[in-house]
Amino acid sequence: MLSRLLHNFWLKVFSLGLATMIWATVHIGITRDFSLTNPSLTHPSRQYVTLPVSIVTQPGDARVFKVTPKEITATIDGEEPILRRMSAKEIKVYVDLTDLKAKAVTNGELRADAPKDVTIVGLTPAAVSIEQISP
Repeated sequence: MLSRLLHNFWLKVFSLGLATMIWATVHIGITRDFSLTNPSLTHPSRQYVTLPVSIVTQPGDARVFKVTPKEITATIDGEEPILRRMSAKEIKVYVDLTDLKAKAVTNGELRADAPKDVTIVGLTPAAVSIEQISP
């Protein structure tokens, strides 16, 4: 029995030490929420983007509207590499006028669509003035 324990003894000690180091690394990583990714690359970043306001109406609606202001500032969050690659054209800001019946000046609430990895935190201003200028 002793001969089996002493056969390749240093190899067994090395294997046991290596297994202990691997276990300790995984254990510490789990308990401290350790990530192997570079934190500077995945840290959420915030940007301010100026975007034009579009109007959504029903198909065939011939009315023409004036939107004031024509551009707004969107505050967006996302991972820095994604925000660097993204174009401002990928974010759509619009006012839905499909149910608008009044001809008087009214306020329209802004809505926004962005890619799935980007979060729109806020729009400034949150509403725009809508005025029907023809039929």
